[in-house]
Amino acid sequence: MDGLTSILPAGQREIAVSGFSDGAMMTTEVILLHAKTLKTLPPGLMSDSTFLGVIGNRAYIDDWCCFGRPDEYRPATIYSISLKNGSASRSIDLAPDPQAHPSNMQPLGQGEHNYLIGRYFYVVVGRDTYRYNMLNLTHKPNRMLTPKASP
Repeated sequence: MDGLTSILPAGQREIAVSGFSDGAMMTTEVILLHAKTLKTLPPGLMSDSTFLGVIGNRAYIDDWCCFGRPDEYRPATIYSISLKNGSASRSIDLAPDPQAHPSNMQPLGQGEHNYLIGRYFYVVVGRDTYRYNMLNLTHKPNRMLTPKASP
C-alpha cells in the first residue's frame, strides 16, 4: 500500500486496514491483521475491495471491481473470511434488478458505494439502493430510493 485511508476494528482481536496503491492504475486495497501482532490473516492483501464489517466471527468483504467489469452488471460480489481460521466463503454475485440497469451503462468500480449496517447489506445502483439480509443473500432484496448523502 502506498497510502492508508482507514484502520477499523474487525472483531475482537483484528483490524481491517484500507489503503491504496498508485502505479499505472490506482487500486484500493484491504488487509486484515491481528491487532496485537500485526500478522496478516489469510487471504492477505485484497485489491479493489471494501471491508464492510463483521457479523459474528466473519469479516465481510465486497469485491467491487474485477478488472474488466464494464459491460457487465455486477454491482457487488460478497464473500466472508473467518476471523478464527482465515477460511474464505465462496463469493456471491449480487445483481438486483438487471433489467432496470443495462450492463453497458455501469461504470468500472460500480459497487464502491455499497455498505453494511447491522445485518443488512445495501447495494447502490444509480438512483436505487437494494437492501439484502446478510443472513440470506439469495432472497430478493428490498428496493429503495438512494438517499442524497449515501455513505
